[in-house]
Amino acid sequence: MQMYDTEKSYVEALKNLVTKYYLPMKDKAVISNDLVNDIFYKIPEIHIHHTVLIAFHSFEYIYFFSGIFYFSFSKIISMG
Repeated sequence: MQMYDTEKSYVEALKNLVTKYYLPMKDKAVISNDLVNDIFYKIPEIHIHHTVLIAFHSFEYIYFFSGIFYFSFSKIISMG
């Protein structure tokens, strides 16, 4: 269950980034939206993605999908 616990902590950290920093900075226009988007590049999308993974509540599903993502990203990186 260590992988599940680690994933759960990661999702919580991403949630904090989105709710405590990303959204307030976009709402209050402290800095330009372009700069906020550059700083938090894909963080909201990554948060959603990992929230879906954690919703499976099963080590087998997380392990299976992490293998798929590892294979996919390793192909992309090797092509780059």
